[in-house]
Amino acid sequence: MKVLVNMTQDKKDLVRGGNAVNSCADIKNKAFKLVGLIVYEKEEFNQDTGEVVVNKVSCLKSDDGEFYASNSPTICDSVQLLAESYTREEILDGVDVIIKGKKSGKGREFLYLDLI
Repeated sequence: MKVLVNMTQDKKDLVRGGNAVNSCADIKNKAFKLVGLIVYEKEEFNQDTGEVVVNKVSCLKSDDGEFYASNSPTICDSVQLLAESYTREEILDGVDVIIKGKKSGKGREFLYLDLI
């Protein structure tokens, strides 16, 4: 695992975020206060092709202490934009956000992170 962005309180948050079992899809359309974020690359072995694939994963920490992870490219893009737009202190103080879904031109739903 290679950490690309880490805006968390401490090392424990980084480990907990890397082990997140909650999905961002679980909190779709639920507003929450984002108080930490992590973006990392994770290598996974593709059994069909025999290749190692590198996936980008985003982890969001809510103000209730829960972590939510997603490998959705649109979530990752939103999280990286937040990390570039807000200071570490602003993120740690809390930013009101919501996970939303939209349909692509081909009818598939994708998730994205929006500000409230």
